[in-house]
Amino acid sequence: MASIRSNNRELNHSFTSKGVRFLRILLGLSCWLQMTTSLLGQRMNQPIHFDQLTIQNKLSHNTVRCLLQDRHGYVWIGTQNGLNKYDGYSFEVYRTDQQTGFRGKSITALLEDHSGTLWIGTAREGINILPPSREAFINLQLDSAFMSVKGFGISSIHEDRQGMIWITTVGAGVVRYDPVAQTSRTFTSENSGLSSNLTFDVAEDRNGNIWVAAAGLGINFLEASDTFSLKPVWSPQHENLAGYQKKLLVDGDFLWIGTEGTGLYRLGIDDGTITQYSNSTSGYSGLSSNGITDLYKVPGDKLFIATNGGGLNILDLQSDSIDRYNSISEDPTSLNSNALLCFMEDRSGNLWIGTYNGGINIYKPGKTRFGFLSPYSSQGQRAENWSVLALTQLQDGTILGGTDGQGLVQISQFEPSTSGLNLSSHPFNSRLPGTVVKAIHEDQRGRIWIGMFSEGLTCLDPSSQVFNTYRHEFWNSESLGGDNVWSISEDQSGKIWLGTLGGGLSTWDPQHQQFKTYRPDPTDPASITDANVMVVKVDQAGRVWVGTMDQGLDLWLGSDQGFQHFKHDPNDSLSLSDNEIRAIYEDQGGNIWIGTEGGSLNKWNEDGTFERIEGLHGLSGSSIMSITEDSHHNLWLSTYEGITCFNPTSQQVSSFGFRKERINNQFNQMAGLTAADGQVLFGGIKGLHSIYPSEVRENACCPQIILTKFTLFNKDITAGVQEDGRIFLRDPIETASEISLKYIDNSFSFSFASTDFDHPEQNRFFYKMEGFDREWTETEEGQHQAFYTNLEPGTYRFRIRLRGQEKAINLRITPPFWQQSWFRLLTIIMGLGLAFGGIYFVITRRETAFRRQALEARSEILRLQNEKLASEVEAANAKLVYSSAQMAHKNEILTQVKDQIQQSRKDQESTPRRLVRMLDQELQGENYWKEFNLYFNEVDKEFIQILSARHPGLTSNDLRLCALIRLGLTTKEIASLLNISVRGVEQGRYRLKKRLELNQDQPLLKYISEV
Repeated sequence: MASIRSNNRELNHSFTSKGVRFLRILLGLSCWLQMTTSLLGQRMNQPIHFDQLTIQNKLSHNTVRCLLQDRHGYVWIGTQNGLNKYDGYSFEVYRTDQQTGFRGKSITALLEDHSGTLWIGTAREGINILPPSREAFINLQLDSAFMSVKGFGISSIHEDRQGMIWITTVGAGVVRYDPVAQTSRTFTSENSGLSSNLTFDVAEDRNGNIWVAAAGLGINFLEASDTFSLKPVWSPQHENLAGYQKKLLVDGDFLWIGTEGTGLYRLGIDDGTITQYSNSTSGYSGLSSNGITDLYKVPGDKLFIATNGGGLNILDLQSDSIDRYNSISEDPTSLNSNALLCFMEDRSGNLWIGTYNGGINIYKPGKTRFGFLSPYSSQGQRAENWSVLALTQLQDGTILGGTDGQGLVQISQFEPSTSGLNLSSHPFNSRLPGTVVKAIHEDQRGRIWIGMFSEGLTCLDPSSQVFNTYRHEFWNSESLGGDNVWSISEDQSGKIWLGTLGGGLSTWDPQHQQFKTYRPDPTDPASITDANVMVVKVDQAGRVWVGTMDQGLDLWLGSDQGFQHFKHDPNDSLSLSDNEIRAIYEDQGGNIWIGTEGGSLNKWNEDGTFERIEGLHGLSGSSIMSITEDSHHNLWLSTYEGITCFNPTSQQVSSFGFRKERINNQFNQMAGLTAADGQVLFGGIKGLHSIYPSEVRENACCPQIILTKFTLFNKDITAGVQEDGRIFLRDPIETASEISLKYIDNSFSFSFASTDFDHPEQNRFFYKMEGFDREWTETEEGQHQAFYTNLEPGTYRFRIRLRGQEKAINLRITPPFWQQSWFRLLTIIMGLGLAFGGIYFVITRRETAFRRQALEARSEILRLQNEKLASEVEAANAKLVYSSAQMAHKNEILTQVKDQIQQSRKDQESTPRRLVRMLDQELQGENYWKEFNLYFNEVDKEFIQILSARHPGLTSNDLRLCALIRLGLTTKEIASLLNISVRGVEQGRYRLKKRLELNQDQPLLKYISEV
């Protein structure tokens, strides 16, 4: 009753004050009805079992109000504290968050429409939608089409055949939203005749009619005029579907109405007939509670009914009978809560049940279920340390179990379907010397041998009720080898073989009534290898196999030969896979199987070698604790992690894990048994598991594989969101066809899951990165990620497989610019350019060298020419100087002759006068100057021409003076050549400077030299 009040109290936050008062009245009525009805117990035609998802699995809250599986396969879970997205392995939780755009905490309704848009109704924050792009949520609270329901709780969301979205609210009536026109109409009691504005569900029948469940009486039917009428018409024969919250389900010609207060109704859509089911019905056919929260129809004419406080009811529509299932504290596979709130069936046919404070209970009809027997003491109180260490079946069919702390137990009737059955303590327990029973064996005479930890060996004769206990006596060599008896076997002669922990291998000779013990002897290579014997087995051929703790396997060859030893050799693949022997079993075909701790399974090849059965896909673990066989020659193996069914012929493997919160069982060594009726039983630290092999269900579901996440450098990548200025995913990872990365993005991972929720923790995926991986990689159980680092640039295809289904996505890693085609083309062009440049450089260099050589040759030629010219100039200068000197000498001689003639003139008047005249003509003649000009022009070409062109007014005497000045002659030398006085030369220089238009400061010699 408390759960009902608490559950409805949470919903009341969004109710109007009028609705709250009405709710309290109805709740009082409901409580009165339940208080006046006796609990009829649980009626079960066939038991069903449940798995649970709770806050222990990281669910955000244990109160679950709505459930949905989307088109990708995710299960969306609306809880009192956030929206959860579940992929079979982990939960992603959404609450009010600016980054995601989500608003709200208490989630009350879920819908995925035909376009893939996810609609999420909340108790206080209106509606959120998540478009198919899944970039971010959009809250519609401020959208004009939804302003009428702002501040009211959303109770359900439904899409009709025309694509209209119907939204029921707690206080604001019903909204019909047109996603195409983005307009809405609100139906209320004031504008459309709705019976109440407190509405809870919408259904559409096969004729397209809309039905609305509202608080109060009846059901609202939408007429063609867009107004509501109340159906059915009131009648005193029934309670008119009265209730506060209601749930609707269309089933062909019928409309099922679950009410929270007056039970369940079936309404004929066409004829209006009503059938009521309630807890007031006498006998087992009645409901366990009238507080109905949800309805779901499954194939086979079964109607599942969720009640708030009465657990699960299943109505058989053929027999019109109801089976009821409640929470049983002693049964971990029962419901964990009787307050159920909602249903959802996934694609595998599993029924998910949201509960109040119990999280999610999942009924998995396709899941293989093992019976679980949780041991109890004879007083019915739960026993501590009741780990099942040994199992055997006696000739009369009785199954005995040895326990860790509770002695010997008897399992006279054991059916895996009735989990929770009490075990009974064996009546001889009080006479046992200890409580830890490790080995049990019934010999050929019907005596029961019991090996115990630290308490030796006890032999029980049921017929005579005689107990004999044997202990190790260190002074008696014919006593038991050790008090820790770990294993018991019997040969054809009736000799009992005993494996002891620390005491070696002992035998009991029934004729001589004495023990013989075999211990390791370092001086005898044929002695047993280890004093710690974990298991001893006598096969049908009479061979005695001895498995040691960590020294391998020994085979007894007889007294004259001793023991043959088999050990693991890392260099020999035909040797034992491991030296830690934990199980030895002989199958129906006489094959010997060896189970090791860490080295999996070995098969004896009868030639001293072994076939290693390791690396099998799906094997539950590598530590084989016990081995047994069913009637179809399948080997059943228990490991630390679970149980495996292995077919040696087909190599087919089916594994079942038991690592769960409520049944976290770990199986014990040599605690396996195939009973006479075919049951397979295994003892573990939490109790006993069993199954009939015929009940193993092949998983016919073809699961859809989902890529759930892409992570780059341990950071989740969101579709359409830029990371470091880049968009890695254009589409959501679930639908993306390609991921683009750069060469620097060298550490990433994929996460994946499947829509198979039967055994998600046991799924083993195969994945391969085409273009990188050569082989497929198989994941371990529970592993659902693939990591990659340092992939070379290129195009890849990531593929995942699970039971014949496959999912793939392309991966493109762009190379660095220096590896891209354009850069390579540019590099080739540049290379060719450099090559051409190099060739051109070499050619140019050679040409330059040739030119240099040619220039040097030409320079040498010019040098020689210049030397020749210089010699010619020098010769010309010499001639010129010689000529000038000759002229000067001639003038000097002539002057002297003239002076002498003038002197002699005084003496002779006539002849000298004539000679003087001739000498004057000679001294003033031009012939000498013509010869001078000829030589001068050869030495200094164009000087006279240039100077005459610059200064046309220069006379021949001026040009002579300029030539003599250019030759660098002194004034005295010029005066001698010109046959004038020194002063005359100076005056001539002065006149020449003026004619050359030189300033007074400009040197005449410099000007003439630069011409």
